[in-house]
Amino acid sequence: MKIIQSFWTGNIKEITQNNYGWVSSKYNLIGWILSANQLRKYYDRVELYTDALGAEILIDTLQLPYSKVHIVLNELDSYDRDLWAVAKIKTYSLQKEPFLHVDGDVFIWDTFPDDLMKAHLITQNLERTTDYYQSMWSSIEPHLSYIPEEFHDFTNTKNGFACNMGIVGGVDLAFYKYYAEQAFKFVDVNRTAWTKISNNNFNVFFEQLLYYELAKKHTKKVSYLFEDIPDDNKYVGFGDFDKVPNEKTYLHLLGNYKRDIPTYKAMEDYVMRYYPEYYKRLLTIFDDPYFVGDFSYDFSMQNNKQLIAEFASTHHTKETIHTHYFLSRDIHSIGLSARIRTLMDTGKNFQLYKLPCNKLFISGEFKEIIVKDRLGDDFALPLDQIDELLLSEITQPMDYSQLLETFKTYLDDDVTDADIADFIHMVNERILLFAARKVLTVLA
Repeated sequence: MKIIQSFWTGNIKEITQNNYGWVSSKYNLIGWILSANQLRKYYDRVELYTDALGAEILIDTLQLPYSKVHIVLNELDSYDRDLWAVAKIKTYSLQKEPFLHVDGDVFIWDTFPDDLMKAHLITQNLERTTDYYQSMWSSIEPHLSYIPEEFHDFTNTKNGFACNMGIVGGVDLAFYKYYAEQAFKFVDVNRTAWTKISNNNFNVFFEQLLYYELAKKHTKKVSYLFEDIPDDNKYVGFGDFDKVPNEKTYLHLLGNYKRDIPTYKAMEDYVMRYYPEYYKRLLTIFDDPYFVGDFSYDFSMQNNKQLIAEFASTHHTKETIHTHYFLSRDIHSIGLSARIRTLMDTGKNFQLYKLPCNKLFISGEFKEIIVKDRLGDDFALPLDQIDELLLSEITQPMDYSQLLETFKTYLDDDVTDADIADFIHMVNERILLFAARKVLTVLA
């Protein structure tokens, strides 16, 4: 089964004119760099379906490693650019062999299960439609002149289902051609409504909900990558870069993940760490003179290794916090939580250290730590009492074993062994979070 991706720019002249749901168009392209490269790491056949501008950006400029490129999506340029799902559905309809379409905000660290790749219909997971879907639909439905009959069940219940299509495909090509016909009919007949509704929200209904309802009507079995059924707006853990590749091998930055600073910065750090040459090409698009700043950096894996080694051995002795320091910190942070968890699980001792580049903010009883970013994307982490104790103890390098013994002194005398174990687990989880968020590190 071949892997395919689609990128329709939406009839714009410059890639910076559309953020595609991300905090900025820059991070949209960083996502494409990571998604394409991770797919090619595990699959030989990864093909791109795009338009002329998409090919110019992803292929000519970024040089993403697709095995084949199809420039076929300019025929969609009469559609509103916010109707991004039409490009995906058009791409499904063009397939002449079994396929798996993977969104550009999906990242993998392993192959997909063999049995899944043999299924007739495949999507990421089933999701439960809640008031979130209903509220979007209530503002769209009055403006539609045509609604598929398959929507009857959805419009008469508050708790239906839809398919999340972060990945979608299978061997049943006839179904995909039929589904594409019905989806385009839904969109085209309602062309006069495009200026009256949120087309971004409309995508959800002619893509994910219609897919589910058509499969149900025709008794088609859909196989899912994940069997859990989350509510439509409650996707938890799909942006956990600190848990790849040991605990998770699939991330999908849907919805608000695209605008969550720690998440999109972690994605950027991962690309900087493992695909620096692609990041260098990215900067030619955005002409960012502030990225490197006050030091020489050649965007190579070798240079990254040098920065990581230097940061690991000297970060607690540096007196000046500059651009070099932040870049070293960022690429050193990739995989740090996983390394710390391994040390914890194997019982090996290590030293923890609070990085000096961040700032504590206090307003009355409210406290948070401001994590500084080299490009100005600072973010805040609220602190509870345990966090305050943790960070106050490790202003200087401190043995992990000593830290735990110190924390045990805060417990009551009559606590049970189970209570102590639960408490240590909570402390460990906070340590791992702070490591992932660039607040703590370990000494070499």
